[in-house]
Amino acid sequence: MLKFFLLFLLLILLVLLFFPINLKFKLVFSEKDFKINFYKFEILSLNKILGAHKEKKEISKKGNKDTKIKNSSKKKRTFLKPPSNLTIAKLIKLLTKSKFKPSLKIVLDLNFSSEDAALTAILYGFIHQILSLIYTRLDYFFKLKKFTGNINPKFNNENYLFFEVQGIITINFAQIIYIGFLYLLNFKKL
Repeated sequence: MLKFFLLFLLLILLVLLFFPINLKFKLVFSEKDFKINFYKFEILSLNKILGAHKEKKEISKKGNKDTKIKNSSKKKRTFLKPPSNLTIAKLIKLLTKSKFKPSLKIVLDLNFSSEDAALTAILYGFIHQILSLIYTRLDYFFKLKKFTGNINPKFNNENYLFFEVQGIITINFAQIIYIGFLYLLNFKKL
């Protein structure tokens, strides 16, 4: 009975190795807020952080001087410290040669306007060039299955900016193990 249970457990683990995991994220930047969402959970909101920071300032002004929070005294922990001879160029070279990259589907939406219509038109062309640069840089680390950039300039004499990125990273455990194995092999050689 124990053999069948172990065989069943091994079979489930093998299936999970090749079963893809979808990681959905969303970044929203507007004039009023900056948000980062992972699935439907809000990871970061600039308005909430600034609101909490303002409350802390008000409390510290009302309270004694001894109750101020000292952030500099807190020690930062690092769990995985990269080797000292690690350079970003070596890491990029390692990732570009990898056959098993995670796939990425990404949609960029940008609505913007400036007070001058000529400046808006120049920015429109400049942003298109930046999108091609972003595409080539993302292609180093991911297999890009879908890359859509929707740029909507508005020529209505007001300053306006709304930027939204929605994406899905698809990865499976076999890719994570392979990339980690390549990382360990190549940095032991360094």
